[in-house]
Amino acid sequence: RMKEMSADNLSSKQLFDEGNEFLINDNYDDAINCYGQAIEKSGVEELDLLCEIYLARSHAFYKLKKGPEALNDAVKAQEIRPDEPKGFLRRGMALFSLERFEEALKQFNEGNKRDAGLKKNLFTDWISKCEAKLPPPPPTPQPAKPIVEEEVHAQPAEPAKPPTVK
Repeated sequence: RMKEMSADNLSSKQLFDEGNEFLINDNYDDAINCYGQAIEKSGVEELDLLCEIYLARSHAFYKLKKGPEALNDAVKAQEIRPDEPKGFLRRGMALFSLERFEEALKQFNEGNKRDAGLKKNLFTDWISKCEAKLPPPPPTPQPAKPIVEEEVHAQPAEPAKPPTVK
């Protein structure tokens, strides 16, 4: 459809919808192109839409294994709407793709706290993936036992022998 219409005549919302069509059909490069044009066209009064565009483009970059670009767009979306759970999801996924598992885990945990339940399993799945990549937490240190005098010497002291007189 996009080829028939000039992008100049489309609103940022129409370009966003066009990009979503490409994204659904795994056509990530064209999706990224549409999202980029939608970002250029969106006005300051369209901040919610702009956030959605950045989140969608972040996902398309992630699908193309472009972690730095995915992370960049997720961060921009979070700057616009800091409490949007999907921002934490996209940023966590980008960090995970960059093998920054600890940072990713923090994002997924934060998003999980803010999420109203729409994406709960998504967050818990990603949390599990991160935990599988991270070393297990160190064992809880046991309180030190007081050293008992007998334990200090491995062998009992032999009683002193009286000196032998010749």
